[in-house]
Amino acid sequence: MTTLNDSWNRNWKTVLIWVSAYLSFIAFVIVGGYFFTKSEDKEAKAAAKNAFVVTLLFTAANAAIAAFGYIIGCFDASDAFEAYTVKSVFNAIIGIGEIATYATATIMALLKKDEVVITANIADVNADTNSDNIQ
Repeated sequence: MTTLNDSWNRNWKTVLIWVSAYLSFIAFVIVGGYFFTKSEDKEAKAAAKNAFVVTLLFTAANAAIAAFGYIIGCFDASDAFEAYTVKSVFNAIIGIGEIATYATATIMALLKKDEVVITANIADVNADTNSDNIQ
């Protein structure tokens, strides 16, 4: 049976993590949680951790903007007009930053080259070297 770890390379796993983190917090919990708990790939686990931290930071920033909006909503509409303008500007800046951050992380994951790790048994290498010296 082929699992997700066998059929996907490291780049696409990381892309899936970042895209799911951008699209929905619940989707990220499912995808990121799967890679964090079930995957043996250290890079996928690191990407899940990084995406989680970035998602929490943007969630906190959006919560702060929402709280600011509720606070200024308590005041008279004529006094709160400029505050709503400031809130809208900060909301736009956070939204653009969010898109730029997730897009950059996704593009970096796509463009990253897979490293090929070659391991050899030292005893086998020494045996081959010794047999070449004897002849």
